[in-house]
Amino acid sequence: MLLCVCLLTAGFSPAAAQETVDEVAVSTLYETDSIDGNQQVRDIVRTDGGGLIALVVTEDGRETLIRKLDSSGDVVGTESVDGRLESITRVDTDAYAAAGARGEVAILTRINEEGGIDWTERYGGEERDVGFDAVSAPHGDTYLLASSQSFQNDTTYNSSDLWVVRVDDEGEVRWDRLIAHEEWTAFPQGERLADGSLVATIQTNRSVSGDEADGQTGVSAVRLAPDGDIEWRTRSSGVDDSPGSQRVLDVVPAHDDGVLLAGGSNSSASDDDEFNMWAARLAADGEVAWQRQYDDVFKAAGTSAVRTDDGYMLAGAAFDQQRGQEVSATQIKQIDRDGDEQYSAVMERSERTRERANAVNWLGEDQLVVGGTTARQNEGGEISAEGWIREVTGIQAGIERSPSTWESQHSEAEEAGEGFTIEESSADLMLLGATAVSVLLLFVPYGWRRLRRWR
Repeated sequence: MLLCVCLLTAGFSPAAAQETVDEVAVSTLYETDSIDGNQQVRDIVRTDGGGLIALVVTEDGRETLIRKLDSSGDVVGTESVDGRLESITRVDTDAYAAAGARGEVAILTRINEEGGIDWTERYGGEERDVGFDAVSAPHGDTYLLASSQSFQNDTTYNSSDLWVVRVDDEGEVRWDRLIAHEEWTAFPQGERLADGSLVATIQTNRSVSGDEADGQTGVSAVRLAPDGDIEWRTRSSGVDDSPGSQRVLDVVPAHDDGVLLAGGSNSSASDDDEFNMWAARLAADGEVAWQRQYDDVFKAAGTSAVRTDDGYMLAGAAFDQQRGQEVSATQIKQIDRDGDEQYSAVMERSERTRERANAVNWLGEDQLVVGGTTARQNEGGEISAEGWIREVTGIQAGIERSPSTWESQHSEAEEAGEGFTIEESSADLMLLGATAVSVLLLFVPYGWRRLRRWR
C-alpha cells in the first residue's frame, strides 16, 4: 500500500527548512491486524541479512510479539514474550537483546539471528523496576538500563533511580550500578562508545542559576566504563540555557565521537506545552558540542534517530488541532553532522487520528524505514490502535546508510581488546544527587533492598 509524506497536509503547515521536498512516497511493509486487537510497533532493528526484527506490543502491554521480517518486508517468523519490551539492539554477531518490564521487574530477552528467543530473564529487587533500554556491551554482553525503586537509601522523596546492569550472554549479572539523584528521574536511554563504555541519560528536574525551576526538566548523563566505574557526570539544559524543558527519547552514536540525543524541547516557548523537535551532540568527554531546537510551526518531538552517511534522520510526531481535538502525524527530519536542518516532512494520514513514529532504522543498504502507531476514535468513542512499518521510498537522493553501532564501534573495541575488565558488585550507590520519582509510575521511598534475579 502506497502513501505519501508531504510538507503540507490537512491541519499541518510546512516547517522552516533549508531544503524542502514537495512529496515523499512511503510504502507500508507491515501492519498489525485489527482482529488481534490494539497493537503498536515499539522498536525495530536491522538484521545481518538486511531484514528487520520488530517489537510489537499488544493491547494491554502484557505480551510482546517479536516479528522477523526479511529484506522485502515479509514476516518470516514470530515469537512472543510475556511482558512489554521497549527497546531492541544487536549485541553479538548472531544475537540481539530487548529490554522492558514484566509486572514489577525489569526483563531482558536475548534473540538469535533467526528471530527465535534464546532466553528471557528478570532483574530487580523487592519493589518496582522497569527496563527501558538495551545497549551493546563488550564481548556479547548487554547493558540493561532501568528505572528502579528497589535499591534506595531512606529518603523523604518519592523516588526512582537510574539502574544499570551489565549482563553476559547467558543472562548472568556481571555488575550493576545504582545512580541516584536529588530530583525525580525518568526514561533512561543510552548508547555504547567505541571503547565499550556506556553513556546513559535520564530526564530529571533542572535548576536555573542555581535555583530549582519548578516544572522544568533537563537531561542528566553519566559515562560508565566497561567495568562500571563512573568516568564523568554532566547535565544539559536548553539552547543558550533558556528556561524550559528538554526530554531525551533516543540516543544513537554520533559522527566524530560521543552520542546524539534526540527528543523535544520547549525552551523559550511562550506555552509550556509547545514542544519542538530537539537534538544535541554530547561528546565523549561529556561536553555538549552543539544542540538545536527546530522551530516548526506545530508542536513536535523526536522519538527516534538513526545515522545517515553525512548526518542524522530524526523521526517522531507533529501535533495540531482539528475540530477542537488534538491530532498528530508522523514527522521525519533530516539534519547534517552539525545539527542544521536539511528538510522536514509529515506523513499523510486520515483526519482526526493520532499517529507517531516510535522507531527509525534501515532495511537493506539504503532503505529508510519507520515503525509507529496510529490511533483513531470511532463514533462510539472507543479508541483503536494499529502498528505499522513503512519504507520511506522517496527521500532526496544521496542519503545513504551509515554503519551501525555494532559495525562501527563494536568491532573496533573487540579488535583492540578493550572492555575485558569485569568487576563484580551489588548495586553500589553512586551519588549523582539523591533520589527520584518516575513520571510513569508513582514511586514511594523504601530502604535498601536485596538484588534478585529470577529464572
